Amino acid sequence: MKFIEKQLVSERLLFLKKDFVQIIYIHMFVTTKGEWKERKRIG
Repeated sequence: MKFIEKQLVSERLLFLKKDFVQIIYIHMFVTTKGEWKERKRIG
């Protein structure tokens, strides 16, 4: 029982980590896209 619980927790943590990385990736992508747009407008 304890082992299964531990596995579930680690799986959930892994899922959260994946979600977190995805959010950061999207945020970075949007930010760089915005900066590029600003640069294009100024240049």
